[in-house]
Amino acid sequence: IETYESLAAVASDAKFAVMSYAFVMIYATLHTRSPFLALVGLFLVMLSIPATLAVFVLVSGSGEFSLMMCLSVFIVIGVGSDMLFVYTDFYKQSLLFSREPVDRLKFTYMQAASSTAATTFTTAM
Repeated sequence: IETYESLAAVASDAKFAVMSYAFVMIYATLHTRSPFLALVGLFLVMLSIPATLAVFVLVSGSGEFSLMMCLSVFIVIGVGSDMLFVYTDFYKQSLLFSREPVDRLKFTYMQAASSTAATTFTTAM
Protein backbone atom coordinates (compact mmCIF):
# COMPACT_ATOMS: atom_id res chain seq x y z
CA ILE A 1 0.00 0.00 0.00
CA GLU A 2 2.83 2.40 0.82
CA THR A 3 4.33 2.07 -2.67
CA TYR A 4 0.94 2.64 -4.30
CA GLU A 5 0.33 5.75 -2.19
CA SER A 6 3.79 7.08 -3.01
CA LEU A 7 3.26 6.55 -6.74
CA ALA A 8 -0.15 8.21 -6.56
CA ALA A 9 1.38 11.20 -4.78
CA VAL A 10 4.16 11.45 -7.39
CA ALA A 11 1.63 11.25 -10.25
CA SER A 12 -0.46 13.98 -8.65
CA ASP A 13 2.60 16.15 -8.05
CA ALA A 14 3.75 15.61 -11.64
CA LYS A 15 0.57 17.28 -12.87
CA PHE A 16 1.23 20.26 -10.63
CA ALA A 17 4.87 20.37 -11.74
CA VAL A 18 3.85 20.51 -15.40
CA MET A 19 1.29 23.24 -14.69
CA SER A 20 3.87 25.14 -12.63
CA TYR A 21 6.45 24.84 -15.40
CA ALA A 22 3.93 26.04 -18.00
CA PHE A 23 2.97 29.04 -15.86
CA VAL A 24 6.60 29.97 -15.28
CA MET A 25 7.32 29.58 -19.01
CA ILE A 26 4.48 31.97 -19.89
CA TYR A 27 5.51 34.44 -17.20
CA ALA A 28 9.18 34.24 -18.19
CA THR A 29 8.26 34.88 -21.82
CA LEU A 30 6.27 37.95 -20.83
CA HIS A 31 8.92 39.20 -18.41
CA THR A 32 11.94 38.74 -20.68
CA ARG A 33 9.99 39.57 -23.85
CA SER A 34 11.79 36.67 -25.50
CA PRO A 35 10.30 33.19 -25.96
CA PHE A 36 13.79 31.93 -26.87
CA LEU A 37 15.37 33.26 -23.66
CA ALA A 38 12.53 31.88 -21.55
CA LEU A 39 12.70 28.47 -23.21
CA VAL A 40 16.48 28.16 -23.00
CA GLY A 41 16.60 29.56 -19.46
CA LEU A 42 14.02 27.13 -18.13
CA PHE A 43 15.56 24.27 -20.10
CA LEU A 44 18.85 24.95 -18.32
CA VAL A 45 17.00 25.05 -15.01
CA MET A 46 15.56 21.61 -15.71
CA LEU A 47 18.99 20.27 -16.73
CA SER A 48 20.16 20.92 -13.19
CA ILE A 49 17.87 18.17 -11.87
CA PRO A 50 19.59 15.13 -13.46
CA ALA A 51 23.00 16.72 -12.87
CA THR A 52 22.23 17.16 -9.18
CA LEU A 53 20.85 13.63 -8.94
CA ALA A 54 24.07 12.27 -10.45
CA VAL A 55 26.19 14.21 -7.93
CA PHE A 56 23.93 13.02 -5.09
CA VAL A 57 24.30 9.37 -6.14
CA LEU A 58 28.09 9.72 -6.42
CA VAL A 59 28.50 11.46 -3.07
CA SER A 60 26.00 9.43 -1.03
CA GLY A 61 26.47 6.07 -2.73
CA SER A 62 22.69 5.63 -2.62
CA GLY A 63 20.68 5.12 -5.76
CA GLU A 64 17.41 5.24 -3.85
CA PHE A 65 14.78 7.64 -5.19
CA SER A 66 12.61 9.24 -2.52
CA LEU A 67 9.39 11.23 -2.52
CA MET A 68 11.27 14.31 -1.33
CA MET A 69 13.33 14.24 -4.52
CA CYS A 70 10.13 14.54 -6.53
CA LEU A 71 9.04 17.55 -4.51
CA SER A 72 12.37 19.27 -5.11
CA VAL A 73 11.30 19.97 -8.71
CA PHE A 74 9.12 22.82 -7.43
CA ILE A 75 12.04 24.37 -5.55
CA VAL A 76 14.36 24.01 -8.54
CA ILE A 77 11.85 25.71 -10.86
CA GLY A 78 11.39 28.52 -8.34
CA VAL A 79 15.07 29.19 -7.66
CA GLY A 80 16.10 28.81 -11.30
CA SER A 81 13.40 31.09 -12.65
CA ASP A 82 14.21 33.63 -9.94
CA MET A 83 17.79 33.72 -11.20
CA LEU A 84 16.59 34.12 -14.78
CA PHE A 85 14.50 37.14 -13.78
CA VAL A 86 17.26 38.74 -11.70
CA TYR A 87 19.89 38.40 -14.43
CA THR A 88 17.61 39.70 -17.19
CA ASP A 89 16.57 42.68 -15.04
CA PHE A 90 20.17 43.60 -14.28
CA TYR A 91 21.09 43.18 -17.95
CA LYS A 92 18.33 45.64 -18.86
CA GLN A 93 19.59 48.07 -16.20
CA SER A 94 23.14 47.79 -17.55
CA LEU A 95 22.12 50.02 -20.46
CA LEU A 96 22.30 52.93 -18.04
CA PHE A 97 25.89 51.95 -17.27
CA SER A 98 27.30 51.27 -20.74
CA ARG A 99 26.41 50.28 -24.30
CA GLU A 100 29.41 47.97 -24.71
CA PRO A 101 28.39 44.28 -24.43
CA VAL A 102 31.43 43.32 -22.36
CA ASP A 103 30.85 46.14 -19.88
CA ARG A 104 27.15 45.30 -19.71
CA LEU A 105 27.89 41.66 -18.90
CA LYS A 106 30.47 42.66 -16.30
CA PHE A 107 27.94 45.02 -14.66
CA THR A 108 25.25 42.32 -14.77
CA TYR A 109 27.43 39.66 -13.13
CA MET A 110 28.78 42.03 -10.50
CA GLN A 111 25.29 43.16 -9.47
CA ALA A 112 23.30 39.96 -9.94
CA ALA A 113 25.75 37.57 -8.28
CA SER A 114 25.13 38.92 -4.79
CA SER A 115 21.38 39.14 -5.35
CA THR A 116 21.05 35.57 -6.58
CA ALA A 117 23.33 34.31 -3.81
CA ALA A 118 21.10 35.99 -1.25
CA THR A 119 17.86 34.66 -2.72
CA THR A 120 19.25 31.14 -3.11
CA PHE A 121 20.57 31.15 0.46
CA THR A 122 17.26 32.32 1.89
CA THR A 123 15.37 29.70 -0.12
CA ALA A 124 17.74 27.00 1.15
CA MET A 125 17.10 28.03 4.72
